[in-house]
Amino acid sequence: MFAASVTPAGTFHTFKLALLLSLASCSSNKAGLAVLGVGSNTTLLLRLLWYSARYAPHAVTHSSLNAVTAACTKDPDGIVWVQGGSLLLAHGGVCVLGDFSKFKKESRQSVCRVLESGVVQVECATRLRQHTPTLKYPLRAAAWACYDPAHTRTSTTNTNPLDNFLHVPLGDLTKSITDVFGLVVYAETPAGECESEAEEVITLHTLLEATTQYSPPKPLLPPDQLTQYLCMVRGLQVEFSVCAEKLIRGYYVATRRLRGDCVQGSSVPVTAIHTLTQVAASHARLALRSTVEGWDAVAAVLLCEEALAAHSGYSLLQIQPTPHLPLHTDLHTLVGRKNDERMVNFQRTLEEFIETHTGDIPTVT
Repeated sequence: MFAASVTPAGTFHTFKLALLLSLASCSSNKAGLAVLGVGSNTTLLLRLLWYSARYAPHAVTHSSLNAVTAACTKDPDGIVWVQGGSLLLAHGGVCVLGDFSKFKKESRQSVCRVLESGVVQVECATRLRQHTPTLKYPLRAAAWACYDPAHTRTSTTNTNPLDNFLHVPLGDLTKSITDVFGLVVYAETPAGECESEAEEVITLHTLLEATTQYSPPKPLLPPDQLTQYLCMVRGLQVEFSVCAEKLIRGYYVATRRLRGDCVQGSSVPVTAIHTLTQVAASHARLALRSTVEGWDAVAAVLLCEEALAAHSGYSLLQIQPTPHLPLHTDLHTLVGRKNDERMVNFQRTLEEFIETHTGDIPTVT
């Protein structure tokens, strides 16, 4: 039901879940989970980003008039000042970057460097570098953005590879961009069957809200209670169980081995293990548990494998990306016994996958 006032329940389900996990990871001591939503409907993706940001402890919405990282300026008296950019000002919260496909190349590269290194470096003009020391600040914010590959310019020679999922030129949605964002969520499926159902639900929702006679139902969890809940979630200190560490480490090593040949450009980044631990820890916090159990690791693997399957066109664990939930799905299938059975079966598949492809490595098994 999260963000049901923006898009109806079930639509953009995976993207909403990623934003909730990112909200649970916000901290003033470390960078939060970065989320990138990929799809053609950036209008709704942006609305979801803006709506979710209100539940962050601190939120900054980036504007093209401001710097992304930080910059040095010199006043008439000759004093050099540091002007904080959006990523730096979002300390302890969320930085909503917006539509990443509309960023200039230099800005995209600057964001990628910050997310990859975890350090915000102050950019100084050439005339100021001799008199200004190199200033670096640790990144302490979660970066959110969306991306529409269709906005990229197509090459006249038609040499740009097509994305296996969206079937549009990748343009500058390069491996580095998808690597530096922790969770990359594709909001569309190859055949578009989920999107047609989701669009019907969203259209009906929009038309009903436009009528004066329509009164939206009260949310199951009022905004003030949701704010209190997320505040309590962020304050939890979690520890990893042996089972969770084994599953995360084993999946990471196995996928790196099998996708190490960069088949279809889908190799697993080195940062994937950090993403897996962040997602698993946030999943445990949302359940108000202080220990990250095996099923938290399984949920993290499921989300990351779904992103890899969406980007590359295939899954090593036979996962089908589901950005939107099917219509008329009962609660037992979503969060009840049927879902428990599905997750238990997936955990068995994951354990067999790890044993098969890392059984020769003692430190993993």
